[in-house]
Amino acid sequence: MSWKPEVIADCSGAFVGNAVRFDTEDEAQAYVVDLARRWVSVVAIRVREVDDAVTHRWVDGRLTDYEPPDSPGWEGGFAANH
Repeated sequence: MSWKPEVIADCSGAFVGNAVRFDTEDEAQAYVVDLARRWVSVVAIRVREVDDAVTHRWVDGRLTDYEPPDSPGWEGGFAANH
């Protein structure tokens, strides 16, 4: 399970996202709010729970790769070298 950020950024009314998935709803929400502030055409945002694997973390206002606990260099859910 993970959280998928999505936006509506055109007149279609369709929510779209990318391959970024977060461990927590809060991380996904912070990411999509940041994205909406940078894209001038965003008219709506949402996050939803999906069955995909976690791919990223949102740490100190920055997108980082997610490293599972069994990965080399793992330190608290994100790579120690990020």
